[in-house]
Amino acid sequence: MSQHIVHVADYGNRAPGSFVPAIVALANELHLAGDRCSLIVKRVDDAVWHEAAARSLHSFAAASTPGEVFSQLRRSAPDVVHVHFAGWSFPATTAAYTQGARVIWHLHSSMENGAGPLRRLARAGKYNLFGAGVHRFVAVSDSLRRAMIDIGISPKRTKLLRNAVDTANFRPPSSAERQRAREALGIARSDRVVLYFGRDIDVKGADILWKALDDSPPVVLLGVGLPSRAVAELSARVATIALPFVVDVAPLYWAADVLAMPSRREAAPYTMLEALCSGLPVIASNIAPLAEIADQASGVLLVSNDAAAFARALRERFERRCVEVEPVRARFGLDRWVAEMMNLYAA
Repeated sequence: MSQHIVHVADYGNRAPGSFVPAIVALANELHLAGDRCSLIVKRVDDAVWHEAAARSLHSFAAASTPGEVFSQLRRSAPDVVHVHFAGWSFPATTAAYTQGARVIWHLHSSMENGAGPLRRLARAGKYNLFGAGVHRFVAVSDSLRRAMIDIGISPKRTKLLRNAVDTANFRPPSSAERQRAREALGIARSDRVVLYFGRDIDVKGADILWKALDDSPPVVLLGVGLPSRAVAELSARVATIALPFVVDVAPLYWAADVLAMPSRREAAPYTMLEALCSGLPVIASNIAPLAEIADQASGVLLVSNDAAAFARALRERFERRCVEVEPVRARFGLDRWVAEMMNLYAA
């Protein structure tokens, strides 16, 4: 029997990232199976991907308020409402409940450690009371899945479904592609390049990285989406190329020598998967979600989450490409993810 599956995502990025290609690949497979797949996302006037993505979907809508999300879902008459991220879980789930649609909550972000008692109580109420009718809670890492179980969700209602990326786009470069990527950024052939994505100083550990660079070899820091303070601190230490917005980040992985991830909190970052599928070595904090990915992929050096450890790693870790890239690409490619999602809907 045909189903209408509506994805609701509090996703406000101007670029598609790796999330949107995954939804489009899933939509194509659902349509081949005779189902319909739609998407409701946050309205972003300068988004570069809306029009292209809409062509692959049964319907596409952008919303600015929870009320708009509720109204659009009511009009779409879904059989399944698949909620990504947390921002719109209440209006989307309420609309689904009123129509008898099956609800899936897909958690992409970590649950903060050390939250106060009121925060923990509110979280438990959200998942165990308001979320009592949710059919399945999907987690992108096993540590996140265990955190959901710890707040009272039955293990039978949870599912681990690891993220995936488009390996046609994120792949090892040829020598010519690598050279062109570096030339486009003004990077010399002899430069050692550290790639870093750091939209939030505390969460992404920018302060750990800039302190590490006080005692690192000479490098060029290629930073994406950095706050102004991070740009200032990093630029004071090393040559820094700060890019506020990039539509396609694949050439950045090609231009770099290592990806630095001194994060304090993560769930299952697409950036780590993109780097590994591109053959780029990663230096990452030894926190549970990143260690889970490292267990499944060569090319990751886990270090304690402090500046001295990252400085030592930067001195030691500048081999150009990872080994055994193809098994990693198969494990984190979209074919596996789409197949698991199809099984989720069929269950």
